[in-house]
Amino acid sequence: MLLRISSRVVWFTIQNTTSCSAEYSTSVIFNVNNLGSTASDVTVTLYNDAGNAISTPGRASGTTPGFALGTLYSIPGKQTIHYTAVFNASGGAACSDRPAYGKITIESDSGLLMANGQVTAYNTTNLYTYTSYSNVIINEGKPF
Repeated sequence: MLLRISSRVVWFTIQNTTSCSAEYSTSVIFNVNNLGSTASDVTVTLYNDAGNAISTPGRASGTTPGFALGTLYSIPGKQTIHYTAVFNASGGAACSDRPAYGKITIESDSGLLMANGQVTAYNTTNLYTYTSYSNVIINEGKPF
């Protein structure tokens, strides 16, 4: 008989009042780390101001592929998954889809997770002109 514990959910808020237009972009980055030695199944869901789940595709970070929002993903033990998305009015994801809050749902009884993120706003024509930066603190920075 296989017993399955109910899923654990960690909610968090995201500062999303950054500039977002053809001239200014907002970059959203998340890392989810599995500190345990066995795989853990997780789903990351982000919501916009209207409370709608967003499906903006995540881009790869370095050599690590980005994960898809709202999709169950198995994180191998001692590994990290990444999500990066850019929101603007000139080719990026829609400004109206900038996430305002989110949740991480752990669907397995294994794994010890930790997660964090950041939101950065910058001038699209001059990538070195940052207008704001904010950390996304998840579970007070503690493992869950």
